[in-house]
Amino acid sequence: MVTSRGTPVAVAPEALGADLLVLAGGIVYHDLAGFSGGRKGLLPGISGRVSVQNNHGLSLRGGMEGLEVNVGRLSGNATAEDMEEYGRLLEKGRTIFLLNVVPDETGKPHCYTAGSLDEAWSRGVEMARALQTLHIPGKAALVVVSSGGYPYDIDLYQATKAVTASLGALKPGGGLILCAGLEDGLGPGNFASDLPLALCDPGALLRRLEADFTIPGFIALKVPHDMKGHPAALVTEKEGTPFPGETFTSFDAAMEWILPRVPPGPAVYVRSGNCIVLRADSE
Repeated sequence: MVTSRGTPVAVAPEALGADLLVLAGGIVYHDLAGFSGGRKGLLPGISGRVSVQNNHGLSLRGGMEGLEVNVGRLSGNATAEDMEEYGRLLEKGRTIFLLNVVPDETGKPHCYTAGSLDEAWSRGVEMARALQTLHIPGKAALVVVSSGGYPYDIDLYQATKAVTASLGALKPGGGLILCAGLEDGLGPGNFASDLPLALCDPGALLRRLEADFTIPGFIALKVPHDMKGHPAALVTEKEGTPFPGETFTSFDAAMEWILPRVPPGPAVYVRSGNCIVLRADSE
């Protein structure tokens, strides 16, 4: 079996031979799939590398300027739509039962959804949108965001979730200050090497990801791309940390640097940016 976008259905043999699959997990905003949970329990969950590579690689089919994936985006998101089709192909000849927890804006379990794969997950997504979206009246000139402290800001890879959660609520030219401890520095895997490459030669990283996709590499490429046009500052004790902006060890110094660079307008402080997405209700 192959999806219409060319993703082969390659899953663990135990799953292929089963009459019933039970998927457990949680539903939160997700940079690539729009939302986690649901069909992500199948892909990438129990799928082989060839399936994951093709599906995740769909996110780059239009290049960075035509990027279709983002937190909360499902329609028009080739990666998410391919996951949906993949799940329906796997449902043929077997029952898939879903049990997903939906956390609230603090990251604590609030409710759950259970039932058939698509129906139960769709209900859970609507719950997640309601619980995990922080609405503000209009777009902000400045967002000051924290990841919510340890362990959510243990490294920059984790802390970038607070950045992507906030960018959509900024005015054109609006600024962002990220406050993060970064006990483990940049983070695990290839993110530590790919972020500096993304900052100096994003085209080279894009070509590498097109040949061999990785989530850390994709985040390293996407975050600086999305932050273009937005002055940004990182406040951390880790001096010299690579970042698509300026790095400071003092919050006062970061504020002094950024205020002359942002347009007039309101400032918003978000204490737990890892658990929510910021949305402006009007321009």
